[in-house]
Amino acid sequence: MPSDWNNWILQTFDHFARNSRVYTSAIIAKDLTEDSSRSNKTNSPSVQLSACVGLRVLRLYTHNDRVLFQELFEDQRTRRSWLLFSHQGFPELLTPVYFPLDNQVKIVNLSHDGSIATMWETYQVSQKNKQRIVPYGRWVSNTNTEDLNTQSETIDAKTRTGNKARDSLHPFATLGPSKDFKVKARKMRFGVLETLEGDSVLRRTDLTGLYLECTTLEMPIVKYRVPLPQYEPFTILKPQADGKVELEGVFGKIFDALKEITNFTTTCHRVRDGQWGSVVNGLWTGMVKELSEGTADIGVAPLSMSVIRSTKADFLIGLMVSGLARFTSPLRDIVFINFKVVLKRPSNEDYMWSVYTKQFEAGVWGVLALLTVVLCLSLYFASRCSPRGQRLSPSDAFIVGTGMVFGQGSTLRIERTSERGVVLMFLLLQVLLLAFYTSNLVSALTVGPPLPPMKDLEDVYKDSSITIGFTRGSTIANEFNTDNPLYRAILQRLRDEDLVMSPEEGVERALKGGYAYMAWEYFYKMNFGGECGAFLLPPSYFPHQASIALQKDSPLVPILNKVLLDIQSVGLLQKWWMELNVARTDCSALVTAPIELKTVLTPFLLLGCSLLVSLGVLAAEVVVYRNGRPIAV
Repeated sequence: MPSDWNNWILQTFDHFARNSRVYTSAIIAKDLTEDSSRSNKTNSPSVQLSACVGLRVLRLYTHNDRVLFQELFEDQRTRRSWLLFSHQGFPELLTPVYFPLDNQVKIVNLSHDGSIATMWETYQVSQKNKQRIVPYGRWVSNTNTEDLNTQSETIDAKTRTGNKARDSLHPFATLGPSKDFKVKARKMRFGVLETLEGDSVLRRTDLTGLYLECTTLEMPIVKYRVPLPQYEPFTILKPQADGKVELEGVFGKIFDALKEITNFTTTCHRVRDGQWGSVVNGLWTGMVKELSEGTADIGVAPLSMSVIRSTKADFLIGLMVSGLARFTSPLRDIVFINFKVVLKRPSNEDYMWSVYTKQFEAGVWGVLALLTVVLCLSLYFASRCSPRGQRLSPSDAFIVGTGMVFGQGSTLRIERTSERGVVLMFLLLQVLLLAFYTSNLVSALTVGPPLPPMKDLEDVYKDSSITIGFTRGSTIANEFNTDNPLYRAILQRLRDEDLVMSPEEGVERALKGGYAYMAWEYFYKMNFGGECGAFLLPPSYFPHQASIALQKDSPLVPILNKVLLDIQSVGLLQKWWMELNVARTDCSALVTAPIELKTVLTPFLLLGCSLLVSLGVLAAEVVVYRNGRPIAV
């Protein structure tokens, strides 16, 4: 058969196998090796078998068989399920082969008469560790079913070899390999097949001998302006004498639980550049960089999951998801994560020059001034057109009218009906002005000025006096680089000095005014929940899950995920998250406080300026009077 037919035959066989739902690829090592030697390098056994997606079966008895299997197994395209038939010496025969922790290889050892077959699994926690061979199941022909019960007890005892003591008092003892794995028996045509239930990889939770280099980022206890309750945040790093750090906090507890259950060892260090991980000028930074370069095996911190980060690292199950922590089913053990805009809350100090004029809008003040002028002119003409009584000059009419607006009476005798009507209009205006102005002024001095009329991030962007920023190296840097017109416009306006190195620095800049900080909502409320000098806009942005990250394609992911689910099932995650509850200050509560000098400085300055103007006018009048006085002879 021509060698160029191989791909066609494999694809045709694959098509029929998919339709029949049962597919076994039986490999004859001799034929496959000979065919490979006759073909070129591009038609290697791995290439020939890459289209086969079912169980691969291979006889493994000789050194050449092992060499062929090693070539096929080390190729990512042909590293799927394998069933190897071998003799009792297979452990020594397979010693040179590296079996990753997540491999799906089963080894069958037949008895001399072919009536009993024992099935084994082998794996290594790392390339530096020795192979571990554990029993998986057995097949017994119908002629040997009388020995089934005895052999079942033998295999079940072997599966427990090396497990922890069931009577251990440690809280994690019941989560590890000490669990009994169920054995499933199936009667077949020629015998009985017994195998362990479930995924083989998930049973490999004993990682003794595995060493992991951990990278982490500290999220410290933050005390800013007001005293905050002490609490354990997500990661607390304690320096060690060798330059490493000891990891504590919630993620430290989770990591310690993983170590206790699986028995691996580790040392942790601070991430070199102090960043989470994002793409800057085409290069990765932070923890993601260390994971992708291999300088760290695992990143322990609430690292946000994103599509671009997933190209360089794998994540465990989400320990934090988008939203705010509610501790309600079915996510009662998960803390939620999203981002909100932090802005400075306005205060009376911000309106030092307008604290006594902002009660009315500019249009209202304009109407009041116009109405005052009209009434003063009316009073003037009413006094002039009357045939009797005191006639007012324009200055007298203005002084009398303005004084009435401010609640000041007059010593002039108002006897004519027209003049009294104008005076009544002045008094009515004064009553209305006093009622509305005083009520608004008292409220403003009591509860402070209202929040800015901003609803979302777009309103903040439209205000050119406010700069938008976020933490350097966080996942937001990649989220802004999308097709969203608003996000792209914000990214184009962003300057390097708009980025901050920590949430504390970001909130500090926001409290100074003119800066909008994109903060992780949950962390902000825990650390700055008592800070009433800032507020959050209602909309949430960039919902994410956050968890522990490992190197890309790490075989540890399914195993550690299984352990995390076991920890969650006993309620430890919920307990640790609930310990993070922090009492927050109700910024809407009314608090009586002395009025500061800045608040009353405006009227004092106005009075002082009026006094100076009065003295100036007096000086001018004296000079004019002296110059115009007749000289005595």
